[in-house]
Amino acid sequence: FPTRRSSDLALELSKKLEGLKRGDLVRVTYYDMYGYRSRTGILDEVLPAFKLLKLRDIAINFDDIQGIELRGRA
Repeated sequence: FPTRRSSDLALELSKKLEGLKRGDLVRVTYYDMYGYRSRTGILDEVLPAFKLLKLRDIAINFDDIQGIELRGRA
């Protein structure tokens, strides 16, 4: 399988993050110490300076995010 370059994935992620607002329902696929996980939750905030996406109960580093999709608007 051809793999996408990480710069392509980062650009795609950046564009998606720009369109999100606090309170949006999102599904995030990310990597943690146990492997890839998906989590659906309410977006609390996006902190570009810290490269963090915060749902109500978890903070995810941008570098660990594999994908994100909007499931509902606030």
